Amino acid sequence: MYNFQLLLHNYAFNENDVRILKELSPLARTNVDDFLILFYKRIFTFEHASHFLSNDTIIQRHRRKIRAWFLRLFNGIYDEAYFEMLHRISQTHVRIALPNHYVNAALHVVRSFLREMLISHQRIDALKSVDKLIDMHIDALSGIYNATEQTDILKTIKTIHQSLHKEGKGVIPYVQPIFNARTLQLDKYECLMRIKDINEIILPFKFIEIAQKTGLYCDLSRLMMSKVLDFFSEREEAFNINLSFEDVNEYVTKDFLEKRLSTFTRPSRITFEILESQSFDNTKALEEFIVMVRSYGCQIAIDDFGTGFSNFDHILSLSPNSLKIDGSLIKDIDHNTMHYDIVENIHQLAHKLGIATVAEYVHSKAVLQKVQAIGIDYAQGFYLGIPQEIGTITCKTSNVIEN
Repeated sequence: MYNFQLLLHNYAFNENDVRILKELSPLARTNVDDFLILFYKRIFTFEHASHFLSNDTIIQRHRRKIRAWFLRLFNGIYDEAYFEMLHRISQTHVRIALPNHYVNAALHVVRSFLREMLISHQRIDALKSVDKLIDMHIDALSGIYNATEQTDILKTIKTIHQSLHKEGKGVIPYVQPIFNARTLQLDKYECLMRIKDINEIILPFKFIEIAQKTGLYCDLSRLMMSKVLDFFSEREEAFNINLSFEDVNEYVTKDFLEKRLSTFTRPSRITFEILESQSFDNTKALEEFIVMVRSYGCQIAIDDFGTGFSNFDHILSLSPNSLKIDGSLIKDIDHNTMHYDIVENIHQLAHKLGIATVAEYVHSKAVLQKVQAIGIDYAQGFYLGIPQEIGTITCKTSNVIEN
């Protein structure tokens, strides 16, 4: 949520400004058509405009939205909902990879038109208030961009778009094996998302957050899950699918999964991993989702357990089948006694509650030995098996057995 009160404070926007702007509402209605003529005349000098205003239907829809936005400048209500609306507009700009300088140029057109309107109607007294309002719009609409990262962000967005098109060939599932920690026999796979840019495989930390901010994440996630379910439908292995707040909270994704699970061969092979470190504000949606997938025999795992400060009672109320202990606690338990004790306590408590434990980030023999000493049920990490493209999986046991 955009911090609108801080924005109002930074620009010294006060009740007097609100009063003046609201007085301009009749003038704005009288001049809105002239504004639209000038605005679109200027907009179509931008090279990027033809890419997202590609036909008459889109142009007319965009025109209606711009008209409503222009009139709303003078409705006298500049509250949280108003600035959240601007934030959504900014997200749309980023989603279509609109460079930030186009946004600033468009607002310059708005400012110029309003100044001429006020001067011609002898409302020079309102110039300062209008300038404040436009400056706040520039700030709010540019908020999702970071000047030093803008080029990389736009490049990543374009790559995401390309990954979703071309029959979705740019979204590539990878899998990492999870082993029985005692026997080192393969138990299941965790499915991991990758996207491809020409010949480069891009890891999630480079694109997931951007995809979430721009509203493209759920499209990527559904495509990823569809490929995973297609691959494992004719196989025997068990596998894990990661879920975010967006997945659980979006009806389209929930409906997609319910339809796929209803026809999937032995959905009891599937475990859905839910991040403990994410904030699930809509707990009802999460609980309903868990009930739905469990009705098909699927299991639930809490991922990255131990990283956040979530309500432990709430986590346990979800009755997870397993806890995946976060790698930040596992990776140094061979020499960090505090982390060793924390992991041991998590494991003991989980076992008392009938919950299996999984150690992530097992990257060395020494760490594996500590995991085994504690009695953790399952282990995962580069020492045991690296992520690999889903079509290449063949192994049945850990590669360390032969070492």
